[in-house]
Amino acid sequence: MLTLLRDLSFSENMAYGIDLIEDNTMGLIINLRADMEGKEREQIIVSLIELVGDHGFPTPIIGVGGIYEGIDKINRSYIEALASAEHSIISNKSTTVYFEKITKESNIDVWFPFEEQMKFIQSLKLGDQVVAKETLKNITNNLREQETSIHMLRCMCFDIMNTVIKNILELRLNHSVGDLEALVEFQSIDDLEKKINVLIVNICEEIEKRKKSHNNLMRDNILDYIQSHYKLHDLSLEHVAEAFQISVSYLSRFIKEQTGSTFTQFVWRLRNEEFKNQLRETNHAIKDIVTDIGYIDVANFTRKFKKEEGLTPGQYRRRLGENPSQNEK
Repeated sequence: MLTLLRDLSFSENMAYGIDLIEDNTMGLIINLRADMEGKEREQIIVSLIELVGDHGFPTPIIGVGGIYEGIDKINRSYIEALASAEHSIISNKSTTVYFEKITKESNIDVWFPFEEQMKFIQSLKLGDQVVAKETLKNITNNLREQETSIHMLRCMCFDIMNTVIKNILELRLNHSVGDLEALVEFQSIDDLEKKINVLIVNICEEIEKRKKSHNNLMRDNILDYIQSHYKLHDLSLEHVAEAFQISVSYLSRFIKEQTGSTFTQFVWRLRNEEFKNQLRETNHAIKDIVTDIGYIDVANFTRKFKKEEGLTPGQYRRRLGENPSQNEK
């Protein structure tokens, strides 16, 4: 499906598929014309579902975020799309949910806009401080505009607090009892917003630490795997992706982000260093060493080695013989 959705066009609109490793989720970023209308946007979704079905895939659950101007606002639309998809799963009403239609579809009498609550929850789960604080501001502004009794308003505030505390517990985040006690003792909506913002920072920082820890562990496992198998002549990006049950494109990006090198560059560096080590430490024939490090085409390796080192393998070995001190290194 990723291959199918990686690069699409709908009339004058371009779409780009991005695989997201968590929860079997895929993002589709769509570049819309400035004069795009709602019905045209819905037609894109209809065309997307038809395309997926025509290629034999089951209809996915689709959450649709809002339209934002500027590449820096994509995270907001993404969080809205995740909130919409989650709402679809919970309500079991539709396979496609538009964020702006959540309140209409939910038919739930809520204290504050239901879609804002969903967006707030998703931003906390993703560790996005900016969107979480923006959404909290929208919610508290809505509370300030409520024409109701102080007791009812206080109940609404406790509902927001419960949303935050529930997320802390569900995500099994570290939390201070003192912080939660301080939250309960809020004196005003402004005070509540200020205290929740402190928790938002703590929550999002811990989520980011978890992501970094997960990425580091995954990086170490992948690099260890490559370092243990780089002599296999059929080692490929596809081979490693299958071993870790992730997509090829995700693995390619991940390796580049974590090492600064492409998969091909990383494997070449390992093979090249091992090749030079064997030239120094053994008397094996060059073609045997080339085969041992995972290459079948000796001539192709020789051309690549010369381009990299400025010498043919034979010249490199002779130079090592002329410089014993270099051989000892």
